[in-house]
Amino acid sequence: MPKVPIHSSPTNLDQNEPEVFLYSVAYDTVNKPFAVKVRRSATDAIVFDTSVGALTLSNHFLELTTKLPSSKIYGLGQHMQKQYHRDFKWQTYNMFSKKTEEGSTMGIHPMYMCVENDGNAHGVLLLNSNAIEVQLHPSPAVTFRVLGGVLDLFLFLGPSPEDVVQQYAE
Repeated sequence: MPKVPIHSSPTNLDQNEPEVFLYSVAYDTVNKPFAVKVRRSATDAIVFDTSVGALTLSNHFLELTTKLPSSKIYGLGQHMQKQYHRDFKWQTYNMFSKKTEEGSTMGIHPMYMCVENDGNAHGVLLLNSNAIEVQLHPSPAVTFRVLGGVLDLFLFLGPSPEDVVQQYAE
């Protein structure tokens, strides 16, 4: 499978205004395993934390686990449940694109939105064109397993659910 052919760059940058980040990033290159933590600046809440599982990067297999600040997540593509809220009892969702009878390609959308316990929300999109398996852990945590390509992650920090959707749409 080819890599995802999307190039993105920041928009609406005004060179005269100082940058104000909604987040801070910390990573540890000394201890093993390597881990990344993303904190929301306004509340100091950790919204993305890979310290709970190993990061695996190889030519044909990628794996990343992140701890979630709450179990209230929505999204992760098409599913056959009666509610939008996801179940965290070791649920596994397989995602892969395929051709339909009409010849068009059915794509996948590995994105989730997490509504945190304080009411803030954030979203995570894994942009990858290969087959993906997503597993939800009771802790709560989410594991992405990908058959090759690149771990191209986008974090949308809201802070409201509406803001997350707007940031994704931009």
